[in-house]
Formats: sequence, structure tokens, C-alpha cells
Amino acid sequence: MDRPIGYWVKNLDNVLEGSLDRTLASRGVGRRHWQTLNLLADAPRTVAEATAELAPFLGPGEMLSVLAELERLGWVEGGDRFVLTAEGQAALESLRTEVTQMRQRATEGLSEDDYRTTVATLRRMAENLA
Repeated sequence: MDRPIGYWVKNLDNVLEGSLDRTLASRGVGRRHWQTLNLLADAPRTVAEATAELAPFLGPGEMLSVLAELERLGWVEGGDRFVLTAEGQAALESLRTEVTQMRQRATEGLSEDDYRTTVATLRRMAENLA
């Protein structure tokens, strides 16, 4: 039996999340660490700035614990502003390679046009219902 789009959207979300979580966990970090590393790669941030930018994804006080864990790993240095260390930049580059490979596996067998059409279709459906 063919399943409705809602089933496939939810299923894809679950398998994408699980795959990303496994990829990051292999390096001892999670999604919030990944987001924070990417944020700090753009520019140093204060705790308040990082919290504001990642607010939709964070629980209360979560940014402080994420930054503390990244400091413990030697990937960021703090003070007034948190910045990636050379080791943190290397870790981020390695993680980006792994995440890119995971994303490529997710789109195997899809042409560029298929992918763009799928994204455009999902965006339109979300806009229609928003």
C-alpha cells in the first residue's frame, strides 16, 4: 500500500536525524555542538549572542553546557567571546566531511532537478498550510 506524503516526510525526518546523530556521536558530540561549532566558525560570539542565534533549538541554560563541553574538548576558547581553536577548526572540517558524506548518501539516485523539485514542493506545501 502506498503511504501518504506525511508518512514519508516524518520518516525522512527521523532517519535524517538518526543518521546525523550517529555521525556526530562517533566524535563524541551532538547536534547542539555541531550547530555551535558552525556558528563560531563564522565569527566569535558571546554566550548571549550564541544563545540568541540558536534559541529555537536550545533548552534553558543549554548553551553554557555546550560551550563548556567544547572547551573541555579543546575545540573552543572562552572569555568574553568564544572562538574556535585550531583543534576545533580541524574537528569541524572533519565533521563537515562526514556530514557531507551522510547527506550525499541521502540523495543517492536523485538528479539535481529531482532534488530541487522535491525541496520546492515541500516548501510550497509548508507555505500553503502556514
